[in-house]
Amino acid sequence: MSAANWKTGALKNTALGVEAVKAGKSVYFTTLADLIGSLARSEREGRLQERIRFFCRPSLLIVDEIGYLLVVQGGGNLFFQLVNARYERGAMILHAESRGNSIVRLCRGACSNI
Repeated sequence: MSAANWKTGALKNTALGVEAVKAGKSVYFTTLADLIGSLARSEREGRLQERIRFFCRPSLLIVDEIGYLLVVQGGGNLFFQLVNARYERGAMILHAESRGNSIVRLCRGACSNI
C-alpha cells in the first residue's frame, strides 16, 4: 500500500469518527500499539477488565496502524479479549496496513496464545 493510499484510509476513518460525533455518538481513536500497550500495562497492574470496560464505552472504537508495527507477545490475545467484549456492543473500525494479511496474523497469534 502506498503512503498516499494509507493516508487516505486514515483520513477516511477520521472523517467517519467526526461524522459519528456529529451524530451524537462517542468515539475513541487509538493506534493498535497504544491500545495493546494500555491493555498490557493494565493486565500487569491487575486492572485488565476495568481497562477493557473503558474501551467498550465508546459507541465507535477506531484502531489505526494495524500491521504497522509488530505486536508484542500476548498482545493478540489482549486485542482478541477486547474485540470479544465489544462484540454486539459497539462498532469498531480497524485500519490495517495491507502488508500480507496483518489482521489474519494478529488473530492467529491471539488464538495460539489462548
